[in-house]
Amino acid sequence: ASWPRRASRREARTESGERRRSDGRQGSHHCLRLLQPGFPPFQKDSRRALSLSAIIISSIIMYSWYLKKIGEKPVQTKAVTAACIQTCSDVVAQKMSAPSSRLNLRRTGLMALFGLAWAGPGLHYWQQTLERAFKGKQQSLGLVLKKSLLDQSCYGPIANLAMMAFITLMIEGKSVGVLREKVRTQFVRVQLNAWKLWPLASVVNYAFVPAQLRVLFMNCVGFAWSTFLIHSIKNKKSKKEKSGDGGSQEESQKDA
Repeated sequence: ASWPRRASRREARTESGERRRSDGRQGSHHCLRLLQPGFPPFQKDSRRALSLSAIIISSIIMYSWYLKKIGEKPVQTKAVTAACIQTCSDVVAQKMSAPSSRLNLRRTGLMALFGLAWAGPGLHYWQQTLERAFKGKQQSLGLVLKKSLLDQSCYGPIANLAMMAFITLMIEGKSVGVLREKVRTQFVRVQLNAWKLWPLASVVNYAFVPAQLRVLFMNCVGFAWSTFLIHSIKNKKSKKEKSGDGGSQEESQKDA
């Protein structure tokens, strides 16, 4: 009598184990379906959430690493950052101006050199000079405006002259005489164009951006500004061509 009971218990345990294994297989199959590209909205939403989380985490890690490097080697870090931004700016400029043409790697390399040698270190030492000049002063609207005024009346024109000289002498390979003529005929227009944006950028920079990130902020604004100018020049040129008044690129740049 006990033997049939033991057999029935074994059968019950066997059936229970088979049910658990079956449930486990079904659960695994369901999880695998979630990972398949065609599985409904939940899977797409979860992928988007994971991608967004990865981007946020990567950004936080990069930001922390950048702050650490600025603390350890401020000049070198800002120089390399400026070189990278100048490289990206030139690649975008070339692709926007002539999408089907090959990249001029020589020009891109020279613009990276300009960022490495001037745009990064020059801005770093200028910001240091301003901070020392106003050391101990409490942050206020008046202080922000004073810094911005000095920035735009002293450093801004020097930076534009440096850029004109570098492009004329190094990139275009022209003579010093050509540079003098360019400065005489174009510098005022270039500076007036710069004052359409840079005073506001300076106010935002000195009012809201931490001192160690001000060079990065101004480099990024420069990248956005150059992209906007190229886009404007391209639009004006295409409008002239459509209207039958096709001018040269140099004329379009003068209009911008």
